[in-house]
Amino acid sequence: MIKRVIEALLLVADKPITIDMVKEALGVEPREVRQAIDELQREYRDEKRGFQIKDLAGGFQFVTDPALT
Repeated sequence: MIKRVIEALLLVADKPITIDMVKEALGVEPREVRQAIDELQREYRDEKRGFQIKDLAGGFQFVTDPALT
C-alpha cells in the first residue's frame, strides 16, 4: 500500500515529494517510506521502465529514464 500511495503522490506532485510528506500522509515511519522508495527504484530499473524515481532537491520525483532522452 505504501508504494501505491508514493506512486500516486509522485504522479500528481508539481515538485519533489519528501519522506516527511509521505510520512505525514500515511502515518508511517520514515524508514518505511525510504524502504518503499528504494524498492520502487529497483523495480523500475529491473523492469527497464521508461521512467525512474530520482533523488532531487531534497525529495523524490518521477523522471524520464536518461537512456531515452
